Amino acid sequence: MIIFVFLEEARKRDHRRIGKELELFTFSAKVGMGLPLWLPKGSDIRQSLIDFLTGVLRKRGYKW
Repeated sequence: MIIFVFLEEARKRDHRRIGKELELFTFSAKVGMGLPLWLPKGSDIRQSLIDFLTGVLRKRGYKW
């Protein structure tokens, strides 16, 4: 019974389903199922995270 509850919770949080519903990314068997293809909304969020983290790292003295 506990395993059923665990699996049901995992289904609710499945990144593949959530990404598709929110139109963030998709997967293609032609490209490779492990490689996400970023859709416009997902790409915007990804770039915002990269910009934010780059700023944090620069403030802390990291250089590349």
